[in-house]
Amino acid sequence: MNTNTFYFFITFCVVFILYLIYFLIRKYIRFRKTVVEQESLLEEVADLNNQVADLMNEKESILAMKVSQLGLKPGEDDTVNIDDKKDEKELIISVKVIPNYEEIEKIHGKDLTEEQVYNIIWEKIKGVNKKLTSYKAIKNLEIKHDEFEKTTTMKIKRYAELKKDKN
Repeated sequence: MNTNTFYFFITFCVVFILYLIYFLIRKYIRFRKTVVEQESLLEEVADLNNQVADLMNEKESILAMKVSQLGLKPGEDDTVNIDDKKDEKELIISVKVIPNYEEIEKIHGKDLTEEQVYNIIWEKIKGVNKKLTSYKAIKNLEIKHDEFEKTTTMKIKRYAELKKDKN
């Protein structure tokens, strides 16, 4: 064997060993990074579990407050005696109507007074009420002359209408 070949072979072996060391170090760093990421993820999951437990406790305390606002104590029987509720106001179902005067005039003639229009609509409501149970029946009618306040999707803003009624 020639000395040049021997040096070439030694150089090749050293380069190969350095190459293997490089890849082993790289692989170890990747493995270590994965282990560190897994540990940090486990810590984060533990923190999230603690937060969920805290939120559940907070929810339970809020529910307990809500129950106490209803006049009940947590764990108490939640049945209500009907005689105790006689002093409360009865729920009255009301309806606001914007009459279609053109249709009413076609069917019932022209020159109708507001009272006649009210009576015509009330008769229709009575027909509907016959099909309903008494607690679902409409008990109040209000004729509205202006348009309802609406959202951009053309739905009636019920809370805005209720606010107008209170004012």
